[in-house]
Amino acid sequence: GLSQAKGETVITLDADLLQLSDDNTFVTLKDQVIRDEYHGIPLNLIALNKSLVGDQSDGYGGVYRIGEKAWEKLVANYGFDGMQQLEQCVKTKDYTMIQECITETGDVALKQIFEHKNTWEVMYDLATLHPEVCFGFSGKKKITPVYYKRLPNADTIFKIMKMTGTDDQYNIISHWMPTQMLV
Repeated sequence: GLSQAKGETVITLDADLLQLSDDNTFVTLKDQVIRDEYHGIPLNLIALNKSLVGDQSDGYGGVYRIGEKAWEKLVANYGFDGMQQLEQCVKTKDYTMIQECITETGDVALKQIFEHKNTWEVMYDLATLHPEVCFGFSGKKKITPVYYKRLPNADTIFKIMKMTGTDDQYNIISHWMPTQMLV
């Protein structure tokens, strides 16, 4: 799985994979190595952000009434350390800290998060790269994922290999590239 990518360089066009980044794993997103943050969000909080705000490109909406402005307000009020504590709540499913904070501050965003914690848990599973939550049953309705096949683009692959200095190895994989034929 994705844990096997640790200690490697990951080249991707998908910002979801930025959460794999650490001291030993580098993620190159769209020809740029991303080291500390992405759009002002520390890489270790990418999944939390997506679970609360949602991710249109992956087709999930996040927590009701929590958008970018609510995220920014939460960060302003609690800092990134507080956001890590918030993430621990969803990881452990222990919401005591959120309830205590709501009692003390009356924070509207935290109230929304707490009221919709079941949705948040699902969104967090999706954001932390657990596609298996899309399988199974919702009541009597079977949930089946839809897969899309994309053929590799030889030019794009060569460009990525050139960028990483491995283009001399292209001939090893070139026979797997699709070819086009005018009919």
